[in-house]
Amino acid sequence: MSAVALLLALFLFCVLVVFPIWTLLRVSALRQQQEAQERKIRQLELELLQLRRDQPPETPAPLVAPDAPLFREPPVAAPAAPPPPAPIDVPAPSVASVTRDIPPPLSEPAPTPELPPPEPVPAAALRRDPEPVLAAPPPPPMEPPPAPPPAREPESLRINWEQFMGAKLFAWLGGLAGLLAIAFFVKYSFEHDLVPPEARVAIGFVVALGLVVGGLRIDRVRYAVTSQTLIATGIVSLYTVTFACRAVYHFPFFGPVPTFLLMVLITTAAFLLAVRLEAQVVAVLGILGGFLTPVLASSGQYNPVGLFGYIALLDAGLIAVALHRRWDYLVPLGATGTLVTLLGWMERHFNPERAETAALVGIVFAGLFLAAVVVARRRGALTPELRWSAVALALAGFGLALYFTNLAPLGARPGLIFAVVLPACLCLLVLAWIAEPPALAALAAAATAFVLVAWTVERCTAELAPTAMAICLGFCVLFLAAYFLAAKLGRSAREIALAAVTLPFVAVLLALLFLGKAEVAARPGLLLGFLLAADLCLLAVAWFDEDWPKLHVGAGLAVFSVLAGWMGTRLTEPLLPWALGFCLAFAALHTVFPLVLERRRPASAPNLWSQLFPPITLILLLLPLARLREVTLLFWPCVLLVDLLAMGVALLAASLAAVGATLVLTLLAAAVWILQAPAAGGVTAGMLVVVGGFAVIFFGAGLFFAQRLGNRGEGAGLPGAQRAALPAMSALLPFVLLILMTARVSLPDPSPLFGLALLLVVLLLGLTVLLLRSAVAGVPAGREAETEALGWLPACALAGVAALEYSWHARSFSIGHASIPLGWFLLFHAVFAVFPFVFARQFSSTSGPWVVAALSGAAHFPLVHGTLTKAWPHDFPGIWPALFALPPLASLAVVARVEPADGKARLNRLAAFGGVALLFITLIFPIQFERQWLTLGWALEGAALLWLYRRVPHAALPVIGIGLLVTAFARLALNPAVLSYHARGGMPVLNWYLYAYATVAACLWIGARWLSAAPVPAFALAPTWAPLWPHVPHGLVTGGVILAFLLLNIEIADFFSEPGQRVLVFTFSGNFGRDMTYTIAWALFALSLLLFSIWKRAPLGRYAALALLGTVVLKLFFHDLARLDALYRVGALLAVAVIATLASFAYQRFLPYIEKHDPPKP
Repeated sequence: MSAVALLLALFLFCVLVVFPIWTLLRVSALRQQQEAQERKIRQLELELLQLRRDQPPETPAPLVAPDAPLFREPPVAAPAAPPPPAPIDVPAPSVASVTRDIPPPLSEPAPTPELPPPEPVPAAALRRDPEPVLAAPPPPPMEPPPAPPPAREPESLRINWEQFMGAKLFAWLGGLAGLLAIAFFVKYSFEHDLVPPEARVAIGFVVALGLVVGGLRIDRVRYAVTSQTLIATGIVSLYTVTFACRAVYHFPFFGPVPTFLLMVLITTAAFLLAVRLEAQVVAVLGILGGFLTPVLASSGQYNPVGLFGYIALLDAGLIAVALHRRWDYLVPLGATGTLVTLLGWMERHFNPERAETAALVGIVFAGLFLAAVVVARRRGALTPELRWSAVALALAGFGLALYFTNLAPLGARPGLIFAVVLPACLCLLVLAWIAEPPALAALAAAATAFVLVAWTVERCTAELAPTAMAICLGFCVLFLAAYFLAAKLGRSAREIALAAVTLPFVAVLLALLFLGKAEVAARPGLLLGFLLAADLCLLAVAWFDEDWPKLHVGAGLAVFSVLAGWMGTRLTEPLLPWALGFCLAFAALHTVFPLVLERRRPASAPNLWSQLFPPITLILLLLPLARLREVTLLFWPCVLLVDLLAMGVALLAASLAAVGATLVLTLLAAAVWILQAPAAGGVTAGMLVVVGGFAVIFFGAGLFFAQRLGNRGEGAGLPGAQRAALPAMSALLPFVLLILMTARVSLPDPSPLFGLALLLVVLLLGLTVLLLRSAVAGVPAGREAETEALGWLPACALAGVAALEYSWHARSFSIGHASIPLGWFLLFHAVFAVFPFVFARQFSSTSGPWVVAALSGAAHFPLVHGTLTKAWPHDFPGIWPALFALPPLASLAVVARVEPADGKARLNRLAAFGGVALLFITLIFPIQFERQWLTLGWALEGAALLWLYRRVPHAALPVIGIGLLVTAFARLALNPAVLSYHARGGMPVLNWYLYAYATVAACLWIGARWLSAAPVPAFALAPTWAPLWPHVPHGLVTGGVILAFLLLNIEIADFFSEPGQRVLVFTFSGNFGRDMTYTIAWALFALSLLLFSIWKRAPLGRYAALALLGTVVLKLFFHDLARLDALYRVGALLAVAVIATLASFAYQRFLPYIEKHDPPKP
């Protein structure tokens, strides 16, 4: 009985789920067709009215008097022909009138306005000579015909749920109830043995045939739903009784073959009835029964030819029915049944030895549905249902290949797996070509890629890796061929190009997966050659397709990622030449390709992305340095070739971004190499050769690019900032390498390193002179200011030398050899200090060398002072800043006497030398003394710079001065360590806190006054700074007030400190006198601040004073004073079936009449 229950369940599903959904879809489709037809009819009516309106009226010819008399006989009154009626101007309905959302028509048509009679023609207009003219009298006015009544607006189209439920749903429910009644009655008779088995099945056949005959005999036009329901119920009953004869009663006649043939006959009859009666429900039941026939009449024997031959015939039949009747949904149902049958067969009969049969079946059915698409396209009947059914069968091939992959015996047979994938892929490509959804090509590529990746991950071994690579490249070629064919025939689409790109990227992914297999990774020729082939496929698409302008960039990034993974995990010393060779090959390929592509398509000019790969190659070349202890001699030539490649691309693209990145990465490579060298070996000749060689190359590159790209004419050359950038980087690179040497090796005598550094400084200073000369001589008009950037190249040299000196001093300085480094420090300082005065004529219009000369003393003073203090200590260290103040003072005097052509340059020089001189003068006190004197020196220096700004209005002076004042404020207000600088003295109030805090506060107040009286710097006029600059003096004043308040509290804490206490401690309880002193002092301070703010009209000061007074009051009341003291079932079903059927009959019989005679709805 389980099989009967299965059939009942299937029938319930079809009736309660499938049929309602299908009906709703069908009703929706019919409604859309009806709307389209009604719109077409209204449009035709509109055009007809417009034609009638535009038709010109026929006017009578005027009566003109002839030369002879008109009447020779006595005049007889003749009836005058009436003029034609005037045309009625019927307004044409607007476009909105044919839409559904216009207001409903009025109950009565609007009256037609009366037209005035035509005016009589004047007699003067009818005469050609002075003789009198006889004209017919004007006809009486005619009433125009009544305007046609406005067209009745049809009711809004919607689903008539009443009719649907009464006429159709009740019929279906009645059929279901009748079937259940029969089933339960049969079940009851089985359980109680009331009817013999032969009689039972006979009754079943008779009832089933009676239902079919009854459905055929009733009026199929008026009661179509009832007729089709009876026939469908009879078909299902025939299937049920036939199955019972086979599976339940086991009658000898109903063997596998007779039962199969009988069910085939029932299915054929169902299809014929469906086509003949246009009964789609019967067709659906026929499909269901047809696909259930092999299951219900199964003999249990392995016969794939018979089974799938029958399914193929069934599919061909239902496809023919669908094409004939345009029942397109039958094709997806057939495809679903085919797939379910295939799955059931594999579940019951499949084993690895029968894999070829399963593969062949999948290929055949994919081809069958593809052929159906071809036939439908030729007949002009191709529909989405047919197309996507063919797609589903093709995708089933990919699913079959995945199933084979999951089976270990079949996973090792890639030929079988991809023999299924290839036809499925070709089917999708053909569908994309003939059915014209280009996305199917991308779907084919995605499915192929998924199977390929899944098989590689699950089953591919090192021995099968070459096969996997060959298969992947084969599919790459297939999709490339499809792409090129579509492009040649003018049918290219972005989806097809995407399909052609997908498989090469999958090849890159497979190469990445093969890195996990040591045997494959140890064969760089195979692995990297496969990667190169995939890269070439991607570049081929980028070469021919203009819609993928950055494809070569993505391909390069993917390829270099795999190469980096291989070099980072599998690189060994024997494989290093392979790595270097492929790095150079990929770098050259992806650097040269954009340049060649530019010749083919000038619009795709090289950009920054095109210069990306030389730096990436250098990053990859860092991996051998990190993994291997020693590198071959070919390493540094490879680095040099990559650098030259980057320089060539930069020259062609007129952009130095890649060269700058290459310099930084070359520095990093050299740094890694030097840091891995053994420290015991010291500074080797190889290190010096590398440093010197790259120094020469980069200096030469900087000079070449500056001269070649600097003066190309108006709008073509590089601006001054970019011209100075590359020489600056070229100068910094060797210094960094020398610094790495000092960090790696201890050198008591720095002469070798400092000698090379001096040579680099001389080269860079000479380069500055050459660049400035060429820039001044060849700079275009309007770009003179760009040469200013070239004057700052000495700053790079100063930064490099200072960094080298500080690095060596921190690592290798010793008192026993202090004289040698001291001489080098003074020599470097002298070189930079004298340099601008030697070439004063060349530097007359620039400020950089002069500022560097001034800053050289500030850079070298800590080194000289530290060396002298450690090697030759004495009691007057303040003499050293005094001596260092002499060169900037002398330079200031020289510059003041010389009046250069550029007033701005003179102002910069005066500010630089004057500021440095003030720096050394103010350093005398903090160096001679200690701790708080450093803060005082900064405060005094800041105030002095603000004073100097009033005399020398240079924009840098107020910025530096304000920064120094803010720093001094922070050291006193935000630095808790300031309280432990000195032990408490014996005298309260008169201590170092008083002069330190008071002096800094005074500097803040005085600096604010000077800044308010000084001119506003140029940068403060910008929209960003203009609203903020007026508040800077207020901020300085506020800082002074805060320091004064802190000084008040410090003095109170110092006064009430315990005798012998060395460090100040702030406590606000335990001592009534101290607490009240705090309160009184705060109140007095607040009062003073309030009065001062009122005097100066400073609202913020008043607010702060009020806040402080409020705090005092709260402290007084809440602190100070408080411190003092959670068998009936069958009948019922039968009755329901009868009633539901009668209700359906009634609705079909009377509802159309009622709707026809109902008044129209408003």
